[in-house]
Amino acid sequence: MQESTSASFSSILKRPRLLAAVAALVLLVVVLIAACGGDDASSDAAAPDSTPIETIDTGEDLPPEPDPPEEVTTDETPTETVDNADLPLVKVKGKALKRGMKNKRVNQLQNALIYLAYLEAGSNDGAFGQKTKKAVQEFQLERGLNGDGVAGQKTLRQMNKAVKAAPVGGVVVVASGDAADDGANADAA
Repeated sequence: MQESTSASFSSILKRPRLLAAVAALVLLVVVLIAACGGDDASSDAAAPDSTPIETIDTGEDLPPEPDPPEEVTTDETPTETVDNADLPLVKVKGKALKRGMKNKRVNQLQNALIYLAYLEAGSNDGAFGQKTKKAVQEFQLERGLNGDGVAGQKTLRQMNKAVKAAPVGGVVVVASGDAADDGANADAA
């Protein structure tokens, strides 16, 4: 049973949308608890104040007060702005990236896949091997693209868009102990 639970947890971590949904749900629960007064048990036992409130009509029609800006306070790190130069973006122009290639753009692709939790950290060796191909295919299929494992311009544009939309620092994945995608068994292009 424990292996099944860890396998399910691992599959959640590899799905950015599902991970984002779980994180949003946790944040919502924290906000609701904070809005309801947390765990202050004394507030439930106290009797409501029965003092009548007196309203005075001045005869003036006052405009309604504007709603205050919504502010959510959590214990999480505040959102920070990241310059695109700090993000692992992939150069779109050039040949499609596919299995058997080894170059700087493949390394950029792997960095983006790691940032988006499709590859494990340390898998960025610049060689497009089987693990990189599977990661590209998974990315493509989740976005309704042709799941051929070849990173063409359409795939790379979608990947750059996903990197920009991801949380600061990317999605964190705990390594499962698999060897890095070293491309040693890669087929020639």
